Amino acid sequence: MQSLEAFWDAARTFRDAVGSISVVPLLIGLTLHLCAIGFKAAGWRAILRAAIPRGRVPVKPVVLAMYSGVALNGVLPARAGEVLRLFLVRQRVANTTYPMLASSLLAEMPFTTTASVVLIFWASWSGALPSLPGLPAFEVSWIAAHPTAIGVTLILAVGAVGATLI
Repeated sequence: MQSLEAFWDAARTFRDAVGSISVVPLLIGLTLHLCAIGFKAAGWRAILRAAIPRGRVPVKPVVLAMYSGVALNGVLPARAGEVLRLFLVRQRVANTTYPMLASSLLAEMPFTTTASVVLIFWASWSGALPSLPGLPAFEVSWIAAHPTAIGVTLILAVGAVGATLI
């Protein structure tokens, strides 16, 4: 019975926290997030168009697959939404195969990863992130405690990969 009371207490606390959210910043953030997903869908469509030179890649199935995949990624672990994206686009776009679609996901990864790393380092150096070295995970705390070493290592790694590709 005590666990049920703890659940209802947590539910009331959550309701009170949600009720205190200001609507305008929430709508601005939601709009920006939806726009970012739309731009990512446009980028994925461009990758698909390059992979299918004679085929037609309609906008609607790609955009809907992107939004559906992002929604599923928010609920299920292990990037399950990526599998949903592949399935939805495969069903709606002619001349596609699962290996081709999977490789298109890999083609968009370098930009997404680079942008994420840059954003995290910027937020860390600007002081926008909380004090990460106080977290219990060693890996995160060591990385947060040595941002310059990590930045130099990343730059060297990107340079080494770039040199091998040339």
